[in-house]
Amino acid sequence: TNYVQVVYPLQIDGTPVVQQNGDPMGLTLSIDMNSSAVTSLSGLSTLEFTSSAYDAIVDFAAVKKIAEQGGLYGSYESAPMDSTIKTTTTTLSLGTPDRVLMASSTYTDNRQRDLFIPTLRFPITNPPSAYQKYVLVPLVKDLPGNTVPIGIAVPDATTSTGSTGSGTTGTVGNVNVNR
Repeated sequence: TNYVQVVYPLQIDGTPVVQQNGDPMGLTLSIDMNSSAVTSLSGLSTLEFTSSAYDAIVDFAAVKKIAEQGGLYGSYESAPMDSTIKTTTTTLSLGTPDRVLMASSTYTDNRQRDLFIPTLRFPITNPPSAYQKYVLVPLVKDLPGNTVPIGIAVPDATTSTGSTGSGTTGTVGNVNVNR
């Protein structure tokens, strides 16, 4: 059977919401192309929003450094488990980022909280096949419950409470990947 997935992206105040891999998040339909029938639906929910102020990373040099180190999950460099396996290093080029809200969850007091974190999503302009398409750089310095993975080491960055800053951004550089 031939299936296709269609995502109707979620937006909050006009800003796209993405998963932690950078792909759009929202109402997702699976369609059987042979029968032209919808076979499943996910992402349908009622959401209630509140906003909070956190220290934001507003220094472009800090954002660039985090992006060049692999963003959300840190460096993509890793040593092979078997030293006899040959690896090559591929330099990934990053394009101009767009502002998105990255969905994340935290558990506190036996309760799940869904967070939508202001993030810059850099497209990888030359991704190897079957490779991640984006490098994500959350713009919030610290979040309750350590919801941002440990891969982020924020360099000494200028911070400002409640703002993610603005300005001109462009291609930021490269990320090295061992394969």
